[in-house]
Amino acid sequence: MENYNKKHLLAITVLMYTAFFLLTIYVLLNKKNGIDTYIESCFYKSNDSVKHLFKIIDKFISPMTIVSTSAIISFILFIKNYFRSKTRKEIENIFFVFENVFFALVINFIFKNLIKRIRPNNSEGFSYPSGHAMLVVSLLFSIYYIIIQSTKNRKIAYIYLLSSFAFSLFIGFTRIYLEKHYLTDVLGGYVLGYSVTLTFILFKRSKNIL
Repeated sequence: MENYNKKHLLAITVLMYTAFFLLTIYVLLNKKNGIDTYIESCFYKSNDSVKHLFKIIDKFISPMTIVSTSAIISFILFIKNYFRSKTRKEIENIFFVFENVFFALVINFIFKNLIKRIRPNNSEGFSYPSGHAMLVVSLLFSIYYIIIQSTKNRKIAYIYLLSSFAFSLFIGFTRIYLEKHYLTDVLGGYVLGYSVTLTFILFKRSKNIL
């Protein structure tokens, strides 16, 4: 069963990286494509009060906030498990969350500076892939993986997964609404964030850590 799971994860990981590669090629060849232009036009002259609210939310959910949150979560879980006399192997698993999110941040920085896609509103920084979308998916999905490894209550895991999915969509929506990203930027962030997390899971399993 363990080997089957690894093969299954490997197949999904390859599929996700392939999807990201194809999406990236599409973006490089069509930096002003019909899909992004249409979605962008839907938010043209959007409600200022709603946009102001989203700007406030955006300030609290930055890439550094997400990385810091992952570090805090890892630290809290470390303290909690340390005093419960967990094994070294189990304690090391906790840092999976922070390691994954930090690595995703580095990967995002590399791709943004390689592709150098200008943001829709011409603001500072590059656009593809969305750092917010990528890091949120990396954080939430890595926590989900830890949850399903540590609890037999699948109902809790599924509720968390659905909540995380909804929150990820909301973050992606805000980035498009604020004209910080195109739709393809957000999709690229989702796919790459998921791919990086799956890669970490495979790496940890190959070392028999998780």
